[in-house]
Amino acid sequence: MLAQCSRIMRQISLIHFIERALNLKSGELRRGLPLFAYLFLIMSSYVTGRVVRDSLFLSRFPAVHLPYVDIATAFAVIVVVAVYIRLARGRSMGWDFRSACDHASWINFLSLFVSE
Repeated sequence: MLAQCSRIMRQISLIHFIERALNLKSGELRRGLPLFAYLFLIMSSYVTGRVVRDSLFLSRFPAVHLPYVDIATAFAVIVVVAVYIRLARGRSMGWDFRSACDHASWINFLSLFVSE
């Protein structure tokens, strides 16, 4: 019991130290950390997906056609975002955050197998 209380106190003091170091108000770190994780997953999915897409495309087609793939990808993203917004409309923000993190995690996971 005493060891558990000591561990909790160290965690609380670490959170307060990070909040002071980043000049955050009390409780902002707990709200901002999931948003940071969300942004990190989205950006890592984007970078990984772009590298895998280019390498798979260039293994089969000449580099001259790569700009057309970029344009087609932009249109595909527009369609996916439009569908995602329609599905997310009327639902809670928690559903939106969880589903986006799940999708980003699966994209990262599956790109490991596609790239090999």
